[in-house]
Amino acid sequence: MSEIMQSPNRVDIAGVLVSTDLKKGSFVKDGQTKDTIGGQIIVRVEQEINGKKIVSDIPIHMFSTKYTRNGTINPSYESIETIMNDFVSLAAAGNPEQADKVTLNGEIRMNEYTGRDGKLVSFPRIHASFASRAKGEITPKAEFDVTFAVLQKAEETSKDGKETGRYIVKAAVMQYGGRADVVPFIVEAENAINFISAYWDDGATVRATGKLNFTSRKETTVTEVDFGEPQKRERTISISDLVITGGSNPIEGAGAYTEEQIKEALAARMAIIEKNKNKATSTPTAPPKTTFDSSNLGF
Repeated sequence: MSEIMQSPNRVDIAGVLVSTDLKKGSFVKDGQTKDTIGGQIIVRVEQEINGKKIVSDIPIHMFSTKYTRNGTINPSYESIETIMNDFVSLAAAGNPEQADKVTLNGEIRMNEYTGRDGKLVSFPRIHASFASRAKGEITPKAEFDVTFAVLQKAEETSKDGKETGRYIVKAAVMQYGGRADVVPFIVEAENAINFISAYWDDGATVRATGKLNFTSRKETTVTEVDFGEPQKRERTISISDLVITGGSNPIEGAGAYTEEQIKEALAARMAIIEKNKNKATSTPTAPPKTTFDSSNLGF
């Protein structure tokens, strides 16, 4: 088993604190109770993405134990506690001028679980351990800088099979412990699509920079009936797009992931998914074999 380096994975956010949902808790490990604090905050960022003004309300997931392994107070615990007790959100103030502006850096992770229908639910989330109250004016931003291995790339299609004009890059972002998150990135600009389609081969290690588009939209469906008015149903669809706006040529040498490492990290991901799916039973589940065939990458 080879050692797999964690992907450089950074998100920088500056915006208005919309709301906080943080609380203290605990869990028991090795017979000892561990105090914790965690939950999420939402930060509103107004920025331009590929020429369009986008207002994103970005959930930031936060968690920390109270004490470090050395028995000292965890700095991240203190930071989250300060947000919970002292920061003023827009929801609490009711006035944007009185709400705190915050800056933070975090990372992209995938939230994955098996739904009631047995299908895998998967979407990106931002995780952070610290946030600071900004002093004075800020430049709103929600940007990422991530290095990953390319798994697949293709034109995006709608539910009815029509091309949307956007491009999707599915990537293996290496996380702590040697597993990969399979993360979908969106490409909208024509010059970026042309570059990626020409130079980013499957299996290549690349660096990508871009912006977060975390918004929502309303979708209305109409069902015809045999008599009377058609039934209209409206639902809110959450969007969590990671939009690539720049990037690098393929990385070579020590900074690149090997095919063996990519397969190994994807297999570790699938083992976790299967374990969570079958945790109600005591029957052990072996990790499925993963090849680099782009039709069998476990997503």
